[in-house]
Amino acid sequence: MILLISPKTKGQTLTESNLVGTWKVVEVHNLANNMPKEQMAKLEKLKKAFLKSRFVFNSDKKFSFDIAIGGMKMINKHWKINNSNGTVTIQEWKDKDTNKSVLMEIIYKRNDNKVTFLISETFFELDVQRL
Repeated sequence: MILLISPKTKGQTLTESNLVGTWKVVEVHNLANNMPKEQMAKLEKLKKAFLKSRFVFNSDKKFSFDIAIGGMKMINKHWKINNSNGTVTIQEWKDKDTNKSVLMEIIYKRNDNKVTFLISETFFELDVQRL
């Protein structure tokens, strides 16, 4: 799964202080249109799981993603801001100084006080709130 986070922050640069913390998903927007019923049913289950999930960006660069779907949970991964494309990259610690083993990329959007993580491969945009 690839999550894309890009800094659409009204002229602001994405910084560690913008990101560090625990983020709870408060609303899920399905960006898919005209999908078959069985795929929409699967997306609905995934949507419910995202509503219970947490993204944790620690100041020591540890990242965790907790979601109630098998195989998607990430613990003790490494995160870094990629200034060349304005995304947050999630990797294994052994690859932290390289561009290898990208597990997830997140597009971060901020409009006033509303923060959104764009989930491209799942057709979801997540409204998140820092806890």
